[in-house]
Amino acid sequence: MVVKIQASHARMEGTLSYNQRKVERGVARVLTAVNLPSAFPGDIRRTFTRYENRNRTSERVSFQMSINPDPSRPEERLSDGEVRDFAAALMAGLGYASQPYVVYEHRDTGRTHYHVVSIRTDWEGRKIRDYREQYLCQRLLKENARRFHYRVGEGTGRDNGVRTEARTFDPGAGDVRRQYVSLFREAVGYRMVSLSQLKAALASKGLLLDTRDGPLGPEIILQGMDGRGNPAAPRISEKELGEDLYGLFERRAEECRRLPPVPRAEKMRIAADVLSALSRSRSEEGFLSALSRKGIHASVFRSREGDIYGATFVDTATGTVLKGSELPGVSTAGYREADRRWKESGSRDGDVSPDGDRTSEPARPEERESGGIEETVVEVMEIALGTVSAILGKAGDFGAASRDDGIIYRKRKKKAIRRIR
Repeated sequence: MVVKIQASHARMEGTLSYNQRKVERGVARVLTAVNLPSAFPGDIRRTFTRYENRNRTSERVSFQMSINPDPSRPEERLSDGEVRDFAAALMAGLGYASQPYVVYEHRDTGRTHYHVVSIRTDWEGRKIRDYREQYLCQRLLKENARRFHYRVGEGTGRDNGVRTEARTFDPGAGDVRRQYVSLFREAVGYRMVSLSQLKAALASKGLLLDTRDGPLGPEIILQGMDGRGNPAAPRISEKELGEDLYGLFERRAEECRRLPPVPRAEKMRIAADVLSALSRSRSEEGFLSALSRKGIHASVFRSREGDIYGATFVDTATGTVLKGSELPGVSTAGYREADRRWKESGSRDGDVSPDGDRTSEPARPEERESGGIEETVVEVMEIALGTVSAILGKAGDFGAASRDDGIIYRKRKKKAIRRIR
């Protein structure tokens, strides 16, 4: 049994429309509607809209959880009544017992699974507590395993009973079309306002994005990548997938434009990780790997001449996509200084491991006679993460710090060290 809590969205409309379209196509049905007037689409939509309009605190209000029994285990096949009871046990344990929620049965992927849809704010407009939500869901799964005759963590997912949104395209998993649509819907749930930011979000999930002009407007084309970023699956357009992906992106981008600015503390946290990775890495691969360990996916952009002119960063923990110019203290000069160091390090040190460490020893200077004097030139990089103004930027400025605010990367110096042998 695998249970997955989906990424939350700013509006209920997308989540409700997604499930209702499945119902209209005959590949899904409403199994139960709890704390709602009825299971009719109009009543469901009106109820959630009323709750959403009373929201005063949450930027993202949708709640959607999928329940995935293993089709290869007959003992995990649940009756309709058992599904209702299982969903009720999970929702009560997560704090949604008094909330309106709908359980949909889906049969469009070759296996029967269930989506539980609710809203993260109560009737008073207060946010439902979600502290350690994933851990709590895992505990509830273990507590109910014997009652509903399933095994935790075994089924259509990974080893743990709860999966979060950090999924990527898997060339060996099959059902490429379903993966494309599922990963696109997760990526479009991130906070973004431009097509380039959507492209970065999709890249973090292992998908390449391209667009073309269609008879009804722009069309999105997706292609899966392998772990090294190389194409590993066919290119499929949204028309072939039967989904209005570009329209979904436009609606999400419009929602994000109406959201409050990304908190300064969040930008500073991401900026600190980026600056640290820039200063410590010995290669572009090491830079990307260091950020990946922090849960940040970076897309670096280069000119035709090969010079870095910018980057986009995807913070998978918060679902936020930011341009480098939006991060305090991160500038084009910083990228280019790091790029120059990467090229020098690569030519001097030989092979560099993915985390930026040297994998082969540099050539040693010729041995000198004992008692002689050896003079070695070492390069010293002075890095100042310092001045408060360089980090905070000017009032109202969310871009890179200006020259007057402080220089992040200072001039390289050469220092001669004399050693007596």
